[in-house]
Amino acid sequence: MKKKSIYRHIDIIFISVSIFIFFIYNLNKLSYGLPYFWNPDEIAFQGSILSTIFFLTNYFEFNYNPFFAPSINSILILNSIFINELLINSLSLSEIKSKLYFNPEIFIFYGRLASLIITSFSIYIKYLKN
Repeated sequence: MKKKSIYRHIDIIFISVSIFIFFIYNLNKLSYGLPYFWNPDEIAFQGSILSTIFFLTNYFEFNYNPFFAPSINSILILNSIFINELLINSLSLSEIKSKLYFNPEIFIFYGRLASLIITSFSIYIKYLKN
């Protein structure tokens, strides 16, 4: 009985360290190619994310992307923008809007960060299912 408990703790430590290493390794690669290199998939997904928050952006298009993934990503992106730009950098809402308008690569960066958070969380969910 104690061996199962010990192995379970070792297993949890191993998966936690693996997810942490995965997150840190890919966190260093988030800004790769910005502002000049964007994947076509990122541009299409950016359009679908902007469509989910059309009440803020006044941009709407019918997409082939599902609704839930852009919704979750838009929630994470807006939280990241709120934390980083409003709380840490102390910018006003109009300054944030103009900053994102003139530097759209910031939106792509936050989108990549949201995708990394979702991927790391998905690895943990996959571990729990096994």
